[in-house]
Amino acid sequence: MRTALLIAAVLTTAAIPHGSAQAKSPLALAKGKKGPKGFKGKGQVNRTSKGKKGKKGKKGKGSPGPGDSDDSSGDSGASDTCELPNGVESMVKGAGQRLSFTFAGKIWRRDGNNSGSFFLAFHPQSPGTAIVHVTCRYNEFTDFDASAEQTRFTMSGSCRQIFDDGRIQSVAATNEVVINNGETDSVSITAVGGGLSVPPGALSFGNFQMANVSDPPPST
Repeated sequence: MRTALLIAAVLTTAAIPHGSAQAKSPLALAKGKKGPKGFKGKGQVNRTSKGKKGKKGKKGKGSPGPGDSDDSSGDSGASDTCELPNGVESMVKGAGQRLSFTFAGKIWRRDGNNSGSFFLAFHPQSPGTAIVHVTCRYNEFTDFDASAEQTRFTMSGSCRQIFDDGRIQSVAATNEVVINNGETDSVSITAVGGGLSVPPGALSFGNFQMANVSDPPPST
């Protein structure tokens, strides 16, 4: 009897195809069938069209400063007055030498603001002190007053002193400047807060041009 029951059980199991719903466990049947998860699609790269490159901007050329000209021939400096660019109220420019001092610069006033630069150097032929050379640069200007006859201003900057033992020292400098416009220009540069002083007198050579919008037009 027991042998007959085992044979019946074997025959029942063989009748169920492997992988059918009846062959699965109750837990597997309780869960709903889910299809396979699909792969997330990746965007296709369009290799046929390339983005256009932006055009490079052209480098701008520096514009000349007030009173400068695009003419490469340069200014002869023979004229005692200078033409004022639009918006510039007054201006002085030029260079010269007196005794052992060399100076040069250009300063202008526009919309009530002073701008420019000034250079001053001392190069004695036979130094009587330990200082053998001094170079000063100025870029701050106050009390600027220029006309066709005379220019006055106060300038601030720094000076570099070179000593006979090779030392180099920088010091702050403030000077009051007076430039007289004449047949032979004269200059006076006084140190009021360090820096160099140039004794008053005529230039050995050189020329300064100056002008103010309120100046009367030159006679013809």
